Amino acid sequence: MDRARNHSQSLQEGTNCPSPITRVIAFDYYDGPREGVLQLGEGGEVYRFSLFDVIRPAPAHPEEEDIWLFALSRLPPQTWDRLIDLLAPYLQPRWPVWVPLWRFPTEAVRKQIDAQIDALLGSAGPVAWRVTTTDLLGTLQEVRREPAAPEVHRPAE
Repeated sequence: MDRARNHSQSLQEGTNCPSPITRVIAFDYYDGPREGVLQLGEGGEVYRFSLFDVIRPAPAHPEEEDIWLFALSRLPPQTWDRLIDLLAPYLQPRWPVWVPLWRFPTEAVRKQIDAQIDALLGSAGPVAWRVTTTDLLGTLQEVRREPAAPEVHRPAE
C-alpha cells in the first residue's frame, strides 16, 4: 500500500498519531528538515514549517532521539506545484524528503528563484499547528492546533 493512502490528508489534534505528511521540501536541513514546505497526502493541504525548539535527551539517556517542535502555517494549495515548477528545471526532486542543493547556472537565476520562493513562502497564514516529533514522516508525538487558528470544516466523507 502506498503511504498516501495509509494516512489521513489533514492534521488532527492528538498524541502519537501516524503522520499525514507524505512529502517535504526542506530549505534548511541539519540532522533533519528544519524549515521548508510539506504536503499532506497526494494533493492535500500544504504548510510552511519551521523548527522553533529542540528537546535534547537527558545526559543519562543518550540513546534517545532529539524531539523537534515545529510551527506549521497554511499555504495556498497551488504553492506546492509552483515551488516544484520553479525548482525542478535546475534541481531534481527526490521524495519523500527533497533537500534542494542551491546550485543554479548563474547568480542572476539564483536571485530570481530566491525572490519567487520568498514571495510564495510569504503567502503563508499565521501559525495554525504546533507539531512535536522525532520524524515528520513518522509518528507525531503531539499535534496541537493554535488557539487563534480557525478550525477548517470539511464535508463528511
